[in-house]
Amino acid sequence: MKSSLTSQLIGVLVLAGWLLTTLFAIRVVWKEGPLFPFSDDWAIVPQITGIRPVNAGWLWAQHNDHRIPIPKLYFVAMVRAFKGDYRGEIMGNIVLLSISSGLALYALWKIRGKLCLTDAVIPLSLLCLDQAAIFWGFHFQFTGATTLFVCFTVAMLCQPRELRGAWAVFGAGCLLLFPLQGMNALFCAPAFGAYLTFRALLQFPRDRWLNRGISEEQLRKNRFYAGLSLSAVFLCAGLVVANFIHYKANPAVGHAPASNFLQTLLRIFSTSLGGIAAAAYQPYLAISLVILTGGAVYIALRAALKEDQDLIIRLRALSILVLLVTVCALLVVVAYGRAAIWNEGMYTHYSTLAEIVMVAAYLSYALISSISIQRVVPTLLLLGLLGLNAFYAKIFHAYGQNHRMDLAKVWFEMQSGTSASVLAERYAKILFFDESSKARAAIQYGIVELRRAGFELYGPPVKEEAADPQAIDAIFAP
Repeated sequence: MKSSLTSQLIGVLVLAGWLLTTLFAIRVVWKEGPLFPFSDDWAIVPQITGIRPVNAGWLWAQHNDHRIPIPKLYFVAMVRAFKGDYRGEIMGNIVLLSISSGLALYALWKIRGKLCLTDAVIPLSLLCLDQAAIFWGFHFQFTGATTLFVCFTVAMLCQPRELRGAWAVFGAGCLLLFPLQGMNALFCAPAFGAYLTFRALLQFPRDRWLNRGISEEQLRKNRFYAGLSLSAVFLCAGLVVANFIHYKANPAVGHAPASNFLQTLLRIFSTSLGGIAAAAYQPYLAISLVILTGGAVYIALRAALKEDQDLIIRLRALSILVLLVTVCALLVVVAYGRAAIWNEGMYTHYSTLAEIVMVAAYLSYALISSISIQRVVPTLLLLGLLGLNAFYAKIFHAYGQNHRMDLAKVWFEMQSGTSASVLAERYAKILFFDESSKARAAIQYGIVELRRAGFELYGPPVKEEAADPQAIDAIFAP
């Protein structure tokens, strides 16, 4: 009785921690987050204001080297709903990361029948304040990919043997969205699709593992859901192929020496604990995380291949292994593509993807490792993340106050009727990541159109203003 009450109290604490982490992130963003578009946000202004239509051609068109139809719809809907306030996009990022955390916690509860205190590692990791998703709405491209990875894995974990019911539909639906979310999710689609195919094919032969002792009626249901899953795989494969029809590669992606690639890879791995820690303690932090990840891969692989192991545990281990190895492979590809153009801003840029490594590693240690390892490693991760998030909260608060003062200057000048060209000249560094002529032209055009569309946040329209409608295409086209 006492043990049961303790477990319930721990579960309440973990859920309360998840809720508080979410609310704190929302509070910080609402008080100190960016009001205005930043960088790639300007590319969507013509569709937000209605100057250009939101149609299939635009949704499927490349943005740099990505096809992002789902994020494009999201950006237009959120900015319009929040009347031009770009904090709305960031709120959506936080909600998605919170949902991912909640689903992962649900999977742990479903598997164990309870939550452990160390399960707070998941929301502390996914909702870490030191990631671009918390202060840039356009990062939904990464946030959406992270959410899909977690949701697909949860769907597999919650189906210990057969693919059936709502979880089967949910997992298949997640897979279908991969090719519509950008290159990061697109890269991972084949691996997750292959795993879903494997799980589905297990349900067809009568004499295979999953179908021993199953009634004919249940077998028909299993095969229906297996067929549904395979249909999703085929459709996903078609969408993956369609992504590369008339595809234009981004010339900005360069090739670097092997030493630069390895250094960049370590940097990206270390961002799973946040960009500031990665920049300050790399390579020590990166090496520790590589060891942690290697241990998690070994534990999952050993459990998946152990023939005398219960089939449910083997499939559970395989689900975690697919997530862990696939995301690690994605980070390797990202490191290769960014090694020649790495800059300090990329530490936070890729942290949302790298955090999945931490989540997958935690699942491996918490669910399928030995009892002694389950007690030590997750506890160390929890203590480390608690300390880091407290530090990040303090840093982000200080940064937010300074950034809010800068945004207040921009807002005041907008409301005073300062021309868009002057605003672009003065505040390009705040509203973009550089001060090039192309960036200033995109800012100028965006402000003019947002004013004309009646978004009061940007001030009254200025009659003599003129802007080049090709400014957006000049900087964001592939």
